Amino acid sequence: MFNSFSERYADQVKLVTDALDQAGINNVLWGHVIEHFLEKSVSSCIDYIIHDGMAEKACQTLLAAGLEPCENGGECTATRHWEDRMEVAAHVHLEGTTLGGNKIPVMFWEKSSLLWAFPELPSSPPSSDDPYYMPIRIPWTYYDSRSQRPPIDLTPARMIKPVKIVEALIWLMCRDRNPNEGLEWGWEHRWQEILESWVQKAPGLAEHGLFCRNELRPDFLPLWDYLCGGEGGQTPKKHRAHYLGLQAKLRAENTLPSTPQPKRRTMKRLMQIIEYHSEKEYQKRVKRYSGNTPWIEED
Repeated sequence: MFNSFSERYADQVKLVTDALDQAGINNVLWGHVIEHFLEKSVSSCIDYIIHDGMAEKACQTLLAAGLEPCENGGECTATRHWEDRMEVAAHVHLEGTTLGGNKIPVMFWEKSSLLWAFPELPSSPPSSDDPYYMPIRIPWTYYDSRSQRPPIDLTPARMIKPVKIVEALIWLMCRDRNPNEGLEWGWEHRWQEILESWVQKAPGLAEHGLFCRNELRPDFLPLWDYLCGGEGGQTPKKHRAHYLGLQAKLRAENTLPSTPQPKRRTMKRLMQIIEYHSEKEYQKRVKRYSGNTPWIEED
């Protein structure tokens, strides 16, 4: 692949996927592991999405295959509390000597928490015409236009098609979007950061037939086209309007579940809210009596 370490890493991904398949646990790779493969590197974790209620079986399957339980407790990067991300359902670790002392976590996420709008997860490498999932076969010309090397092939591992990863992130943005993000920063900011990275990847993927804009859900196309339109015509107000408008439409159709992110109204947060509204009231009065305008428009 890229070097001896990344080749061993890819072999471990294949072995883990095969073990899950043999145990009848439908799965698809997700997250940083895919992004890093597309950036010609490897991730410090391996994320799988599996069906709900299968996390414990997945862990037991991999422990029997030679992986190790977590020994780091709350200090483990897989379980450490982060306010801007969901909690993983379960995880184990690759045995340290396998990858030169790196005990990489293999993490499991339940399908309903990320892909509730998607069809059943694949139980084997999907066919070439599957609209949602694909085998991981990345042409080397994606990295080097002059390369004659064969594609990177991680079969039996599979991934969500890049255009559908974008779709999933938009679903998640709408689910977790806070109507007053000026005060409450939640998971939507993590989803947005990832989505913006796919905006950068999409043109190169499209050149190799790995990203087709027209396969995106039609309701999501205006938002995607806005994000891809460059920063010239983008403003925070327009950005927010695109998301909140789509969020309202999906809620009206009863296709958007409520966000599972916890409300974090600590005393510190309450003081921030008070200060925020006090500052807005102050600015309103300044403009009202400055002679520039008789009144400030509400957001």
